[in-house]
Amino acid sequence: MTVLQIISKAASILRTGFAKLQWVDIYAVISIGIAAVILQWLYIYVQVRRQVRGLSTVHSLIEVFESGSRSQLPHIPFVCPINDFTINDPWKKYADRRTDLIACTQMTTPYAVYVTSSSSTSQIISAKSSVFVKPTEMFRYRAINIFGLVITSAQTGPEHRRHKQVVKACFSESVMKSVWENMTNAFEMMLREEGGLDIGGIVTDLKTVMIKLTLVVFCKTGFNLDIPWIIPRTDGKEMPFMEALQTVEKSIVSQLLVPLWILQFFPLASVRRMGQAQVDFKAHLYKMYHKKRAELQCLEEDFKLCDEKMKPPTDIYGALVHSQMNHEAEEKLKDPENKSKIVGLTEKEIIGNMWIFLVAGQVFISMKSFLALYPDWQEKLHQEITSVCGDSMPTYNDINQLPLCLAACYETVRLRDIVMTLPKMTKEDTVLPYTTWDDQGNISHHTHSVKKGSHVIIDSPAASRNPYQWKNPMVWDPTRFLDKENNARFTGFSIGARQCIGKRFAEVEMVAYISRLIKLFKLYPVKEEHESDQYLIERMLWSIEELTTTPSHWSMRLERR
Repeated sequence: MTVLQIISKAASILRTGFAKLQWVDIYAVISIGIAAVILQWLYIYVQVRRQVRGLSTVHSLIEVFESGSRSQLPHIPFVCPINDFTINDPWKKYADRRTDLIACTQMTTPYAVYVTSSSSTSQIISAKSSVFVKPTEMFRYRAINIFGLVITSAQTGPEHRRHKQVVKACFSESVMKSVWENMTNAFEMMLREEGGLDIGGIVTDLKTVMIKLTLVVFCKTGFNLDIPWIIPRTDGKEMPFMEALQTVEKSIVSQLLVPLWILQFFPLASVRRMGQAQVDFKAHLYKMYHKKRAELQCLEEDFKLCDEKMKPPTDIYGALVHSQMNHEAEEKLKDPENKSKIVGLTEKEIIGNMWIFLVAGQVFISMKSFLALYPDWQEKLHQEITSVCGDSMPTYNDINQLPLCLAACYETVRLRDIVMTLPKMTKEDTVLPYTTWDDQGNISHHTHSVKKGSHVIIDSPAASRNPYQWKNPMVWDPTRFLDKENNARFTGFSIGARQCIGKRFAEVEMVAYISRLIKLFKLYPVKEEHESDQYLIERMLWSIEELTTTPSHWSMRLERR
């Protein structure tokens, strides 16, 4: 009997069986099936509730705390209790419960979620990278892989190391020096293009201006491309690279959250334009990759003829491609016969990693808001810059002599952390330390057993406001980061093996910008009509959670020193 005959016979038997069943019997079978699913679901939820006994808890129907759009969700008790998570005041939920560890149970997920605001516990979690791994199945990590797997979403272990070995070459000393130079040139472009700000004036809509600035720096540092301050719009079938890049950057939330086919076929032309930008941007990246690879191969051949070693490119894309080629060459020397093994990164992963470097830059706006609100700190930074540089402009060689400028950057990230949470997943049963305290502030230390498969979240904004680990946590005081002990407990760039690989890039970019700004100008916030001082402060420091913490729109006056 053939396979086709067997299938036909089985189908005949099933049809005969169903024909003999009464509708009542069919409904009974379906009801039993549904009841079994519900009972299993309830059993799992009860087990999760048992796992978190003894801890302060927040119960909900759906996944809330780990959601990238949680601040836009409505508060519905027991279903979506968003107010219980005190998003706008991250430390409040811990202060109310007098503990730095909170358990969240969600009826839609078969695991417990533990949220910690302790820097010391965060260090333990980050140090045990084989126990606390990245939950790569989370939507936030799947979403950023639209162009290819990136280092941010790579699983802890061999996969992450494979990415890191190639990507780390993008942040060499020569690249860092070019970052400083490119920021300096972009700063001068900003002053010229924004109505002659070189003599002072008002910057309206600072957020938009800073996005333009970071885009200019990104294009020059990333691709060695000079772009205009205002990128012209075209109506052709294919967007030029600069236009596609700008459109993707402006619509980055939609690009990550909405499937490409919806963007491409949406009724509104403005939305379809987003889809076109994504397709064209990706196509440009692939073309640039192949062109860069061919250029570097030709250069390497020329250097070999001269018996010299080629220096790595100083643009990030070039450095990334060059690093990949080096890994391939090294592996070929080790094993000339193995042609099927994946070495370093795939072409798609290189494109993906180049894309992810674009998702950054908002910290500049927050730093300006703090400096504009605290003119005394402007003067302290100016004194440091003048004592090091005299009448000259700061250069990359001065960066290590400007510790207060770097500390101001860190302090801004502490209070306006652009990364909301750092989620982990337990690969095995383990324990979490935590503390509780009474009305007098007396601390007690405890541990809690955590089951395999649980999610553990480092609540970075709350950890940075923990009064038991930071003195006067709500005061913007850059000098706290002149203390190495505070640097060790800082989670703004993550910690441990998964620390942000672009941390040095961010440091150089921020110090280059802020040192030049303060050297040349005094900063003053611009009030709206009939606006009180308190409302001005709230408006300048207000931010919204999207994929990252995004500052609001406001204006600032620059006064030439």
